[in-house]
Amino acid sequence: MNIVSIECPNCGGRIDRDKNEYFANCPFCGTEVCFDEIKGEAQYGQIDELKDRVEAFEKRERFDEEGRSRIRKWIKWRNISYVAISGATFLGFFFVGLGSGSHPENDIFIGIGAVIFILMMTLFFACPPALAAHYPDYDLINGKVNFADRLAMYVKIAATSIGIGVISAFAAYIVLKSMGRA
Repeated sequence: MNIVSIECPNCGGRIDRDKNEYFANCPFCGTEVCFDEIKGEAQYGQIDELKDRVEAFEKRERFDEEGRSRIRKWIKWRNISYVAISGATFLGFFFVGLGSGSHPENDIFIGIGAVIFILMMTLFFACPPALAAHYPDYDLINGKVNFADRLAMYVKIAATSIGIGVISAFAAYIVLKSMGRA
């Protein structure tokens, strides 16, 4: 903002502007004035209207920041879910692959792999609906998020989870193949 001070429209006294302030009172006569960036000067008589505009703008800015914060938090949990699905899928296939063979001591690996598979399937069936249900209501462009938006998000998350699972299973196969176990 380039305005440093203005002349009071009532008494002509100098009114200095504090940083990032839109309104001030004349130190000489007490008249309330507005530092309006658009017009470059204070307009006497329009202060209430300008205050309302500034308050509406600041309220919208707070709402937008809160919405962005909710989205960032949701994205963090979505990514954690993807990592958990990927890790459980990889480890499940890896341990089952380690256990394949005719040696009885390999049965422990198959058991570990089976437990991890149960965890993986729980994640596959629990994460997409939970994430879709908690998808934030904030949408700056379109407004409220409705049921169709949540359903579309569920489909995207479920498809991504399946893709991550396939890639992780293939990665486990490649690692086992390189170890001579597949």
